[in-house]
Parts: sequence; structure tokens; C-alpha cells
Amino acid sequence: MATPEPVTLNDYQNIVADYHSESDRAAIVLAGSFVEHYLANYLKHFMAQDESTKPLFSGFGPFSTFAQRISAAYAFKLIPSWVRDDLLLIKQIRNHFAHSPRKTSLSDSKVQAMLSDLSTAKDPAFNARGDGPLTDGRLIYLFAVARFTVFAHTTMQNHPNTPTSTI
Repeated sequence: MATPEPVTLNDYQNIVADYHSESDRAAIVLAGSFVEHYLANYLKHFMAQDESTKPLFSGFGPFSTFAQRISAAYAFKLIPSWVRDDLLLIKQIRNHFAHSPRKTSLSDSKVQAMLSDLSTAKDPAFNARGDGPLTDGRLIYLFAVARFTVFAHTTMQNHPNTPTSTI
């Protein structure tokens, strides 16, 4: 895994249009990659701000993979269980599309099962029509990505990283 790139809420806003203009596979992989990098930035926000933390996110570092980042964020109580569960599903869906050697789609039964477990699939508030939960797989996935991004951004805004004082 390469060292995570710094990404911001503005980066997310700039690539939303790309998500909608891409194929399902490309949109899922692109959005999943964004979340993986944004989660790294989220973890870094709560760490000491110096060069010594960089190796934690690359090579064999404890936060070098998406799964490790999810586990660490939950273990350190930086995310609640519903965010952890969504992130694990985003990772699984992204990996399905990124690593499948065959054609795959959002209508595949395996993908549908994972999509139906995302919080955005269960919450009617994400359906603009207001007539029940979302059924569009792409929107379910992309709203889950957006939901995490807004959660992380808001949390970082409410908990600014301040250097620790020395005694």
C-alpha cells in the first residue's frame, strides 16, 4: 500500500461529478479509494503532527491498509460502530469491483447483499422521493461514502488538533 495522499472535503466535492460520469466499477473503486485516503487523514488528525508518524501508514505499518485503519479508528473510539460497519462494507464492495477478474455489476446478488447492509440503504432519509429506503445501488454506495466524509470532516472541525504541551 502506498502512503496515503492528503485529501480534503473540497477534493470530495470536486470528484463527485466524476463518480456519476464513470462506469459502476470505476465509480465504486474511485469512491472507495477516496474513503481509504480520507480515513488515513482522519486518523492523522488525532496524532502528533510530526514526521515520525508517516511510517505508520506505509509499508508494513500498523495503519498501512484500509482494514487496519478501520480497526484502529474503531479501537481508539474515533468512529462509532455504524461507521465501522459502513467502512467495512465500502471496503468489501470496493475490493469486489477492484479485484474481480470477471465482469461484475451493482446488480450482482453478492454486491446487492453488501449494499443492503449499508446504513444508507436502510435509512429513508437518503431517498429524496421520501417513499422508503433507496434502491439504486450506486446512490446507496456513494451516499455511504458521503456520509462518512461528512462525519469525519465534522468530527475534525469539532476536535481541532492541538499540539500536546510539555511539562
